[in-house]
Amino acid sequence: MGARKIYISAHSSEESQAFYKVIGCVEAVEINKQLLDAEGCVYFTAKGALKRGYKVSTIQDGIVLLAEKKWNSLLKKYKKNGITLLLSKEFDEKIS
Repeated sequence: MGARKIYISAHSSEESQAFYKVIGCVEAVEINKQLLDAEGCVYFTAKGALKRGYKVSTIQDGIVLLAEKKWNSLLKKYKKNGITLLLSKEFDEKIS
């Protein structure tokens, strides 16, 4: 293939995900803040999941915002669009 790294969206087709596994792709072992950015990747992935009919919860203290001054308006945007925000402690209690 030639690529050292590949990003696979959580909402890639099942066929694509199966193909990546067959060719030996493994889980990421690094953190890319741009992929954790609440305004970009996380938000649009959540929107994609909502569009496909999933109920979406985001762990608020598990994401970053590269433009820190936008937190309050972005959190309102998440709620307005039906994305539930949970703190990691709330998530742990919910699944226990």
